[in-house]
Amino acid sequence: MLYFQSEPYEKEEEFGVAIESVYKAVGRYKPEPYGFAFAYDIAPSFNFGADAGIGARLAVPARHIST
Repeated sequence: MLYFQSEPYEKEEEFGVAIESVYKAVGRYKPEPYGFAFAYDIAPSFNFGADAGIGARLAVPARHIST
């Protein structure tokens, strides 16, 4: 699993922006240079939700690949 986390935010109503930023980060991230690939076929991704003091959190399944 690869773990992504946003910055903390101040206002509780900004939780949607925080979650969106994490999903955008996952979309931009290229794990292959580090020897991994996203592996949505082996496990689901898990949205931990968002908390103002911690930020939004998302775990995405990954597998090791040969480089």
